[in-house]
Amino acid sequence: MAKSRSLRIRICLTVFFIAASLGCGSAKVMFRAAEFSANSDENQTLSSWESMPVESLGALNWGSDSQGQAWSAVSLRRRAQQFDEGGEFLRSFKVRCLRHLPEVKNLLIPQKFSLEGVIETAPAHRLSEKSVLQMGMIFDWSVCATLAPSDLASTDAYSAAMFGTDGEAGWIGIYTPSGKPIDDSSLLPLLLSLDLRWNFLTVAQLAKTKRWLRKIISSGDGHFEKLPRSSKIHINNHQTWRLALRATAAKILRDEAELIKTKELLLKHVPANFAAPENWHPRVDCPEQAKAYGGIDFQTRDALHYHVFNLFAYAQILTFVPEVLNREALSAIHGAFDFLKPYFLKEKQHIEFLCTTVKFDRLRAEAGVGNFKNQPWLPERARNVLRLGRLSFPEIRDWTTSVVDQKYQSWIQFVVFLKAD
Repeated sequence: MAKSRSLRIRICLTVFFIAASLGCGSAKVMFRAAEFSANSDENQTLSSWESMPVESLGALNWGSDSQGQAWSAVSLRRRAQQFDEGGEFLRSFKVRCLRHLPEVKNLLIPQKFSLEGVIETAPAHRLSEKSVLQMGMIFDWSVCATLAPSDLASTDAYSAAMFGTDGEAGWIGIYTPSGKPIDDSSLLPLLLSLDLRWNFLTVAQLAKTKRWLRKIISSGDGHFEKLPRSSKIHINNHQTWRLALRATAAKILRDEAELIKTKELLLKHVPANFAAPENWHPRVDCPEQAKAYGGIDFQTRDALHYHVFNLFAYAQILTFVPEVLNREALSAIHGAFDFLKPYFLKEKQHIEFLCTTVKFDRLRAEAGVGNFKNQPWLPERARNVLRLGRLSFPEIRDWTTSVVDQKYQSWIQFVVFLKAD
């Protein structure tokens, strides 16, 4: 893994309340060299809070408010001021943002991740995972900054984390999208945060963001162009994640041409990913193999772990960029959720990875990585995908009521709240 750089942030803070600014003396949290000049063209925001039009909250599908209108920063702020359960939930982000500030004096921002193809016990993998965990804090700052423009602490923290301060770069500037979908898929909370903050970025920040998002698209395209056409990666979870990233980046960029291209790629990929070949039949040498095909990932790995991992990429597409899927694709994805049902409800049991065809799975089991041992699949491992799946497929809500709680990453909690499930 390339040497990681630390983003050192000097923080001063005081307790703040619902409508109060967060700061020290001057009602600001100071990041070294992070103050923006109001007279600087480079740092002039495209839409100040006072003049911001009542428009949708970013380009992604964040759902609609109680009036049936797409959420806007204005309507979200008004919702946070209501003294009910929903308002309390949104205000809880302020508490999180306050709690996070002291934790980020040294943000770990790598030049690249070492996740894809790297065993979980490797130091480089563990370091990458530590960096990924910090993204939740950055997403929270984007929400706090959007909820309250007076919250300069969160605004400055977000800008410092994403764009840098004091001569050091942030995520955009240090991390270079690799095109490897399993690595780059970890960037999702950052992509969501950029969509939330789009209307508030400076001209310079917006230009950097656009280049970074286009790099995510182009590097993914380039990575797959280099792969042999016979590689199963073209039709397994790697391709699904590549297209989920592509769809998200293109939507945030408001790039209709790239969205159309992504839809074309997805409509070819979905049947290849889920449909059983004409000559397929269950393996007689594998007693745990399901009678139903399930998809290329389940068949290749003999693991619900990878069925869920693949389905989670589709769930993100369904949640944020549903227009790139048609009726046939939706039906196939719905079938993949139904495939999980008997296992989630413990009507069936599946011993994981018994007949995997991938050597790397066995290496991870030998290294003691828990999810890859030949043990029964645990239903709680489908919580994230089912929580998002409920937003798009009301039909699965009857058998997934047990996943409805607040024990999720903040971005999942946030979008579930906005879409009122």
